[in-house]
Amino acid sequence: MKHVPARSTRLLAAIALTAVGALSVTAAHASTMSWNWSYSSNSYSGNPSGSGSLTAQSQADGSYLITSLTGTWDQYSITGLLKPKTSFGNDNLLFPSSATTNTNYNSNLLLDFYGLSFSVNRGSQTEQVNLYVSGTAYWSCTSRTIYTCNSRPTGTFSISTTTSSVPEPGSFALFAGALGLLAGLTALQRRRHRSAADAPRV
Repeated sequence: MKHVPARSTRLLAAIALTAVGALSVTAAHASTMSWNWSYSSNSYSGNPSGSGSLTAQSQADGSYLITSLTGTWDQYSITGLLKPKTSFGNDNLLFPSSATTNTNYNSNLLLDFYGLSFSVNRGSQTEQVNLYVSGTAYWSCTSRTIYTCNSRPTGTFSISTTTSSVPEPGSFALFAGALGLLAGLTALQRRRHRSAADAPRV
């Protein structure tokens, strides 16, 4: 087995410990939440409502980026979350807490002006829905193109956390790698000490 100098071993161990500490603090976390959209009264025919679940990943500025969304809208199936900047400038950001430095945050509201967007399958037609904030109220925009909006009635948007935050899979992999390196270095150090103890004395 190739000899690894003790100084190099100590340096690698320090790097591994630093990586483990950094990952335990900065690992991205994702939360699964249930969401609900409803109207108490409006002029939109059909009086749509929406509900389902979403997954959101914590961002450095305290906001959460919605990475997936499922459920129904106006009793039709949601076919998927639209990528940011796909429909009416959506950024798919969520603000479950006021502890954010994002300049788009609007006090006590869960979405910003750009909002979140998803597609809905209405049988022979596909619609795009954008939920956003204007002023101090929630609005919706339902359309078949990204340039026109059929309606913008105000509504109520709410979320509730259904699972605790857990590190993202990528963070798990990095964390496990750092722990593996540290374990290997520990085993190497033990073998070195054992070899030194077994060596003949002169």
